[in-house]
Amino acid sequence: MNKHITALVSASALALLSVSTSAALFGNPSVAIYPPATPAVLGPLVTTLSSSVVDDNGNFAATLTTAVHSGGSNPLGGLTFVYTLSNDLLPPSNRDDVYAFSVTWNPAWIPAVIDVDTAAGAGVVPFSFGFGPNGVVFAFNFVSLVAGATSVPIAVGTAAPLWTTSNAGIINGTTEDAVALVPVPEPSTFAGLFALGLAGFAAFRRFRC
Repeated sequence: MNKHITALVSASALALLSVSTSAALFGNPSVAIYPPATPAVLGPLVTTLSSSVVDDNGNFAATLTTAVHSGGSNPLGGLTFVYTLSNDLLPPSNRDDVYAFSVTWNPAWIPAVIDVDTAAGAGVVPFSFGFGPNGVVFAFNFVSLVAGATSVPIAVGTAAPLWTTSNAGIINGTTEDAVALVPVPEPSTFAGLFALGLAGFAAFRRFRC
């Protein structure tokens, strides 16, 4: 497993932020206080994926589940990605807490706006979420997700019509690799992005010559 030290957002940093309680729409926040005000109403289930990992040192086991839904109360009109993290039980001597999970958005389509809500179901609520500096890595932070506990289902509404698999991480001081489902654009958008990249490369070549 690929492991690296991960820094979590401090509570003192969160105290400086202000997020509206009347809407759940966020434009790629660096950090946002959770939870938003309005619970999601999910539409029909499209697909699900569960990814289980065990810490290399045997300190914890966890499962990240993604359920993809269409329709419902998503104001952006695309698919809604519902993430649920479980800290699975190991023998009593190896039951460490889990503190976060991260999902790597497909770099071909990083959403400008997302709709973040809880969904029906009990569980531990994260205290914050946010994107990394490049807008690609999306993470939820928990004060503590103890062994045997499960997070509340976290619904991320997008405008994307399609989904694909991507890297995810279960974080406990270090990160264990997992897999999650993430949004992607229509194939025609991929083609447009590719053509734009070629045009930019051609302009760069002309500038260099």
